[in-house]
Amino acid sequence: MPSFSCSGQLRNITYSARSAGGVCSGDVYINAGATSTQYIYGKTAVWSNALASLMVPITSIVTNGAAVSSTMPTIQGQDTAGNCTATTSSNHGWRLQSITRTSMGLPATIATPLSIN
Repeated sequence: MPSFSCSGQLRNITYSARSAGGVCSGDVYINAGATSTQYIYGKTAVWSNALASLMVPITSIVTNGAAVSSTMPTIQGQDTAGNCTATTSSNHGWRLQSITRTSMGLPATIATPLSIN
């Protein structure tokens, strides 16, 4: 179940990212899984194994707290669980940018193993 950090970001774990500009290089998008406009919470955060970074929608696509998807540019690769593979897609998606843990209201270092009770 998603939860919110103290600065209001929605923490979510599962995603499928796609990249424009080569296999797992260039701009990063989260796949909306549809060819029409979709919405997610504007402070949704996902983890990219390939980039070893937390990612959030770029601020220019967030209006009234919702991030609006758009047609992704030509997609050449996808990062699923840290494995970069070639692919193509005509789906909509949300362009992402990196964010630090502390900017999200999380500790800079998170001790493992992490458990949720």
